[in-house]
Amino acid sequence: MNEMKVKHLLLVGILVLLAAAMVSCVLPNTATLHLQNTTGHTITAASFTPAGGSTANHLYNGETIPDGDGHYFYSITPGTYDISLTLDGYGSYLAFNDLVIEKDHLIFKTTPAHP
Repeated sequence: MNEMKVKHLLLVGILVLLAAAMVSCVLPNTATLHLQNTTGHTITAASFTPAGGSTANHLYNGETIPDGDGHYFYSITPGTYDISLTLDGYGSYLAFNDLVIEKDHLIFKTTPAHP
């Protein structure tokens, strides 16, 4: 490998590390949830209800999660959540009950089948 490529790869690596450090500083004590849609339908709403709190849809401005796609939910306050999903043309159902989300964690979940 020539010297220019090595310098370029080193610079890219440093930038990636800096970006990761900035995210952890900007969003301390939060978590990220990755939801993989395997329902066979488009998800039009993902409502998170924390214990003792009010429900909030975490898909904004007409966002959807098509079947087979995944979606990252960033900056989630740690806690225990019930998560309901609304499927296009099928209504809502409780997908996760008492899901514990801990700070500084990246959680991967696959949607359960629509009942």
